Amino acid sequence: MIRVLQVIHSMNLGGAENFIMNIYRVIDRDSIQFDFLVNTTGVFDDEIIRMGGKIWRMHYVNEVGPFQYHKELKKFFAEHPEYKVVHSHLDMVSGIVVECAKKAGVATCITHSHNTNISGNIFVKFLKKHYQRKIPRYADVYLACSKQAGELLYPKNSAVVINNSIDVDRFRFRQEYRDEIRNKYHISETQFVIGHVGRFSRVKNHRFLVELFEKFSKKHSEAVLMVCGDGEEKEYIKQLVRERNLSEKVIFVNASTEVYKMYSAMDVFVFPSVYEGISLSMLEAQANGLSIVASDSIDVSCNLTGHVVFLNLKQDEGAWIQSIEEAGVQERYNGTEILRTAGYDVRENAKKLLQYYQI
Repeated sequence: MIRVLQVIHSMNLGGAENFIMNIYRVIDRDSIQFDFLVNTTGVFDDEIIRMGGKIWRMHYVNEVGPFQYHKELKKFFAEHPEYKVVHSHLDMVSGIVVECAKKAGVATCITHSHNTNISGNIFVKFLKKHYQRKIPRYADVYLACSKQAGELLYPKNSAVVINNSIDVDRFRFRQEYRDEIRNKYHISETQFVIGHVGRFSRVKNHRFLVELFEKFSKKHSEAVLMVCGDGEEKEYIKQLVRERNLSEKVIFVNASTEVYKMYSAMDVFVFPSVYEGISLSMLEAQANGLSIVASDSIDVSCNLTGHVVFLNLKQDEGAWIQSIEEAGVQERYNGTEILRTAGYDVRENAKKLLQYYQI
């Protein structure tokens, strides 16, 4: 059996995390097993353990600083010579991961770009650029979720693109899920539900979403905002909702492995990220047949179905409200077949990825 070490912040709900789990669920785990090097606990931890994976934890660079982080990585790989394949999902920081792994004797070092922009202050960006320069020296395989994400991390046209993939049938619209979720959260069938699924971080722009919903609900008093996920900004956003007197209209759903049911309860999906590569949440929403209103900072190739409207974040709120109203009255479509035909079904992309794990 080959044990592949997946290196990532945590296994919570997020694009890269869901991509890994989608692949993990469909591979032959008698031949290839995933283990994880993370910084914090995550919503998928129990499922990983049930499927035979191991979870290792260590500090991240922003907690201990670059010198201690480098020291802890060296120590980890020295103590775990069993790993011959390392797959890092830390974008630019992957450079220091694959350096330490390769120097410890890891045969195959893979870096994977999941973003199209660099976050952080001046020092953080400088450090990330420093780590990025290590990737060509130590990585054996360059992967990316899109051409644009590849161009952020690697020399032009050098990345192998593996589409962020989902189990399309898992996210198909089902009336029983709609009834179950709406009953659970006391939402009537006539109420209009604006939905969002994403980690609570600044880049996902939840403040914009709440302020937009505040304006929307003044026109549509029965409307509900359902936001699914966890993250460092969640308590701040909850406080904002309370300050705006929206607590009875905004439903917070914790990160859950059953998030696939939530999409069926929604009428429209809104995704105002400050920047984004290929969004798995948007793929999942389209597999469910939802129309989407999103920021134009998101990779336009996310629009696989023609049911995504992209708007600038500086655009008048009236345009956003009108687009949400128009998207909400559209009938659901068969998104599962569209995504499967476009190459976003996880089983086909798992085959592409697994070839890089063979040693």
